[in-house]
Amino acid sequence: MRNIIIIYIVLIIAVVGLFYFQRNNLPFFGKSTPNAQIDGKTYNLILAKTEQEQVTGLSGRASLDKNTGMLFIFATAEYQRFWMIKMRFPIDIIYIDNNKIVDIVPDAPVPTTNDPTKLPIYTSKAPANYVLEINASQASDNKFKVGDTVTFSNIQ
Repeated sequence: MRNIIIIYIVLIIAVVGLFYFQRNNLPFFGKSTPNAQIDGKTYNLILAKTEQEQVTGLSGRASLDKNTGMLFIFATAEYQRFWMIKMRFPIDIIYIDNNKIVDIVPDAPVPTTNDPTKLPIYTSKAPANYVLEINASQASDNKFKVGDTVTFSNIQ
């Protein structure tokens, strides 16, 4: 009788654990990390879909993991404008439309001020519905260029 109770307790713990992991979209259950692939290089993505996520962006972070980027997703393709307010590390800004790179800002530097009136604004040279921010110099190191195809996975 005691062994049956122990088996039931273990089964209950296992079922609760499975529901917890599935609810939290862990890769073990088929939900993969959002990613982007450019010219054979894969980046795990942090998604910025809401207005608040887009306003905050990478501001205040100390760094960005290697092979990781932040993807800003916009409902329509427009000329996108970005600034580096409260940024603590330099980045490359890649503007993407219809899964093609339309512009790249290489090595956007850490600002010397957080005064919004004195910060440079980086505007895309063409409309874009995605903007990918990655660590500085990765675009040039990987020879990314305007016209390259970007393949996204799991960004919904």
